[in-house]
Amino acid sequence: MTVISDIIEEHAEEAAFLWLRRDYALGEPHYSLEDLANLDERVEANLDGLRIAGDTGWQICVEALAIQEPGEVFAAAFLALESQKTDRVDVVLAAVEEDPLLQRAFVAAMAWMAFDHIYALATKLLAADAPFNPHPNQDFGHC
Repeated sequence: MTVISDIIEEHAEEAAFLWLRRDYALGEPHYSLEDLANLDERVEANLDGLRIAGDTGWQICVEALAIQEPGEVFAAAFLALESQKTDRVDVVLAAVEEDPLLQRAFVAAMAWMAFDHIYALATKLLAADAPFNPHPNQDFGHC
């Protein structure tokens, strides 16, 4: 079981690192669209590893939120948003509530999803007085 946990942790670390690298690359003129597409594929491959890991992947990403870094927030937010489990989304929203840099990573995870998948949450965040604390424990509905 340790080997599997090590592999899942590696997926979490790689997803976080590669997303940061991709985020940086967006503003750099020497990255081509092909370079960005390759980074996207690598990020997606590691997100797939976390996705397949199920609850274990989620738990590893939650633990990584303690690092308070954008890449870790992106990975956790992606899994939370994809799961459409309100309690998971609430965990990530609480982690980013006070930090605009981390909030940006959360929004990037939303952008990684199909819009119809995050429409209900996006609507609630836009209507909230405090967007990153919209309505704790309120169901975001199935999009």
